Amino acid sequence: MKRFSFALILALMVAACGDDDSGFSTRPSDDSSSSVCEDCDDASSSSVKSSSSGAKFSSSAKSSSSSAKSSSSSSAKSSSSSKEKSSSSVKGIPWKGPKEKYFNPDVNYGTVTDARDGKIYRTVQIGNQTWMAENLNFEYKVARGEGDTVSYGMCSTDNCEISGRYYTWAAAMDSAAVFSQNSAGCGFGHKCSRKNPVRGICPEGWHIPTGTEWETLYKEVGETAHALQAKGFEEWSRATDEFGFSALPVGLYYEGEILHIGNAYFWSTSEYDNTNAWDWYLGTNDGSLGHSFLNVKRDHFSVRCLKDESSVQQSSSSVASSSSTPEGYVDPSTVVTGTMTDERDGQTYKTVTIGTQTWMAENLNYESVDSYCYNDSAKYCAKYGRLYTWAAAMDSVGEWSTNGRGCGYYGDCSPTYPVRGVCPKGWHLLTKAELEMLLETVGGVQDKEKYWQWQGAGIKLKSTSGWNDDDGESGNGADSFGFSALPAGNGRNDGSFYDEGKKANFWSSTESTSSSAYGMYLNYYGDITKVDYGDKNNGFSVRCVKD
Repeated sequence: MKRFSFALILALMVAACGDDDSGFSTRPSDDSSSSVCEDCDDASSSSVKSSSSGAKFSSSAKSSSSSAKSSSSSSAKSSSSSKEKSSSSVKGIPWKGPKEKYFNPDVNYGTVTDARDGKIYRTVQIGNQTWMAENLNFEYKVARGEGDTVSYGMCSTDNCEISGRYYTWAAAMDSAAVFSQNSAGCGFGHKCSRKNPVRGICPEGWHIPTGTEWETLYKEVGETAHALQAKGFEEWSRATDEFGFSALPVGLYYEGEILHIGNAYFWSTSEYDNTNAWDWYLGTNDGSLGHSFLNVKRDHFSVRCLKDESSVQQSSSSVASSSSTPEGYVDPSTVVTGTMTDERDGQTYKTVTIGTQTWMAENLNYESVDSYCYNDSAKYCAKYGRLYTWAAAMDSVGEWSTNGRGCGYYGDCSPTYPVRGVCPKGWHLLTKAELEMLLETVGGVQDKEKYWQWQGAGIKLKSTSGWNDDDGESGNGADSFGFSALPAGNGRNDGSFYDEGKKANFWSSTESTSSSAYGMYLNYYGDITKVDYGDKNNGFSVRCVKD
């Protein structure tokens, strides 16, 4: 069979990992998700060490010291006075004010005053959103004890008014709950249970943007970073700033220096795991433009605040306006259906736009190396699409792109996102964050204790037929959004197949370990959807999302 590849031979040489019915590994109990982080910032306890092994920078930022740093806790553990000393010695950005010269003179800006320190910021409305048109410059102070206050928010004192300050994710999220409880404990080393909108360190009435809200901005301006970039910089020679967002290439802060000037990094509230969160990145002319990247929570990035009342408006329907409706929910009546054709083999697939994401509404059925039909029967490929190992889904051999080259079982994997993988041109293999965005959009709620489980999404994603248990009892879904998830079952490299008609798994491009990767799991019973990790050699379905 095609799936008996080198990966199998290698797998037989190492100890086999346990595997439950779902095809995903059994996750151990983790109480950290509900704990409140009392010391989450870069002044945290010396027992918590910074690590950037999970950082995923774009090609233009791979050389970042932040992605290769091995910081000692002693250097991070500092008093207010040492923080101020460090701040004043920062090597600054190479250009001067006044800051007004970096705004678009053709845009009608508004203003907002931060009541906490009296600073005035320009604002701009883009579509239905109102954004700050400059980076936050608020000095975030946290009391550590009697007479001991630690100050967060690093910058060059000569350029604070232009560049704004640089914050760790914990500081941006207000992990110490100085201003609100919505993100208490959201810091390095802790999986948090945030409640959007997260005010974070933004002024009252404003909040830290979610990944979905960044995506909304990106689509509103025509999916180009140039429309968001301020003009007048060599690195951004194609910038137009036509909407007045006026992003500046201020780089990031790391150990007393401002690095990667020519790029811009902004935090979002979207979390990946205990040590990593998602930021929004605007790169140089030859770099990645306007998309989210995974970075370590201890990195220091800029913050742009979004006005609360400009958040995505909910539908007036009784379902969408319900007090129990999760943040970010999209009314099913707003979905847009269509089709796309894979030019490689001429197959046509249904598509569906749910919120800001456009998905294939059918499983991929492109024949590649290490892909196969359930029970090795062509009739199942016609019904469910093909099953792929993770290496096949990622296009580990680099047949279509180099973004996922080497990403296989025990491979040397450093993907560049988005990963096209085995998907058609213009589409890519979803990330774990994009998958979780889908679950939020259809009304899923993440379990605060078992954070890999989502309630309320499964029935809405499953097809209206074909889901049955061993006794023939129906486990069908409502297919509320036209995603039409099918119970395609799974395959193992030993040649066995299981759970056709009862379960479905979909690969993501996010790696968990050298032998496992994340995906989505749907079951015939109940309404729980799992986002968990599975053995890379298993055969799962693939759904592609539009670039």
